[in-house]
Amino acid sequence: MSQMQNNQQKDVGKEACEDMLSILHKLEFGDTAPLHKPSNLKPIYYSIFALLILGAGYIAVQILSTGKPTEVSVIGTPQNTSSFGLALDAQLEVSGFVVAPESTTVSANVTGRVTGISVGLGDLVQAGQAVATLDDRQAKIELNTFETNLKSQLSLREVRLEDLALAQASSDRAKRLLEEQLISDEAYEQVISQVIIKKIAAIQLEQSIDELKNGILQTQLYLDDLIIRSPFNGIVTAMSANVGEIISPASAGGTFTRSGICTITDLSSLEFHFDVNERFLPQVVNSDSISVSFTSQPDLLVEAKIKQIAPITDSQTGTVIVITEPVEQVPKINPGATVTGVFTKKPDHLNDAPKAILIPNSAVHILDGKTYVFVEVNGVARRRLVDARQKANDDYLLTDLPQRLTVISWSASPLTDGQDIIIKR
Repeated sequence: MSQMQNNQQKDVGKEACEDMLSILHKLEFGDTAPLHKPSNLKPIYYSIFALLILGAGYIAVQILSTGKPTEVSVIGTPQNTSSFGLALDAQLEVSGFVVAPESTTVSANVTGRVTGISVGLGDLVQAGQAVATLDDRQAKIELNTFETNLKSQLSLREVRLEDLALAQASSDRAKRLLEEQLISDEAYEQVISQVIIKKIAAIQLEQSIDELKNGILQTQLYLDDLIIRSPFNGIVTAMSANVGEIISPASAGGTFTRSGICTITDLSSLEFHFDVNERFLPQVVNSDSISVSFTSQPDLLVEAKIKQIAPITDSQTGTVIVITEPVEQVPKINPGATVTGVFTKKPDHLNDAPKAILIPNSAVHILDGKTYVFVEVNGVARRRLVDARQKANDDYLLTDLPQRLTVISWSASPLTDGQDIIIKR
């Protein structure tokens, strides 16, 4: 049996050799090439053969290396004080969501039919900007009527004042004639009565003019109320009405009558609301720092502070709402987004230790002016945005570390987010 296997192996080897000689004969390589072929083509065939060997070797290496984790070296942030610094132990981790306290549904002061909407969902608006208009045809007609009557009354006032001036002149002349006994007392009294009548008419005319002016002012204010404006700077987060629908501030939100046009939210005043079990309130109150991470943006980490703790406890869940706010303005985050808050407290004996770690230059990656590092998370490389400052020896100092991290200081090949890795021991 063994001899038969050896014969079969020899036959296979013989066939492989014959195949190789056939290939070399076709390439006119070595002693198999005819003698009449030019000898200056041999270097070209050598080069082609060498490239084929190299290409096959490269493909074999790639195939063998596919699926293997990249080998890396790591630096772990210390749990206690060291020459590098300190990483805080998370004392409490809770889930919450983003809330925009400056959010309002923009409505009108009067009832009217919507004739135009100038904003859409997601539009940025400024304080005082018109977002919609109501039907103003009737109000404009009333304003035009008031203005026409006012012009007429003002013209009449000029005539009445001239008549009053003539009557006063006649009364002065009649008084002199009465003193000279050239007219009777009865004639003088008639002249005086005409003056009084004209004064009363002038006063009534002034009152009518004032009423028309007040009517014009009220109509102008009513027309201004028909233009619905944004109360503050923000973004349109919801649309409540369409053109043709009736808006009423006293509406209950029926099918054809709306109570508002749209909802505007100020994204510059975001808050983070957490439902914390009442047993953990002391840990929240005594925390030294609060870091907030976002489900939608894993690389974003925001430092926050406590703004308010609700004075009541939910009797059904036994939780208290803890409201925190970012220390600095954060990038655009949608209200309602889920977040995770980590309330940490530094041990008393480590209060003076720096919250930083020193890493080599090879561990830092700069993209679009921002500094990133790769960290090891359950055997996978994850990119994290960090605050890093370069030192004189080209090393970097990571500061304001939110939690314990395993920073990748070296890798056998370039890393990508989510790449499988294996730590070099």
